[in-house]
Amino acid sequence: MNLKDIEILKDQYLKEMMRIMNFSEDEFNAIKATTILKAYKKGTVLLKEGQFSQNTYYIIKGCLISYHI
Repeated sequence: MNLKDIEILKDQYLKEMMRIMNFSEDEFNAIKATTILKAYKKGTVLLKEGQFSQNTYYIIKGCLISYHI
C-alpha cells in the first residue's frame, strides 16, 4: 500500500467518523491533523505481554489476532 492509498483510506475513515459522531468542522480538522494511518505487514506484533499502548488502533482493512499463552 503506497502513501496515496493510505491518505485515501484516512480521508474515508475520518469522513465516516464525522458522519457517525457528528463532529464539527473544527473538530474534524483537529482529528485529521493528529491522525496517523499506518499499514502493517501480516505477522507484525503491535504489543507484547506487559506492554501498554499509548496509541489507539483501528482496523480499517484486514484483521487482528489476539492471544494469550
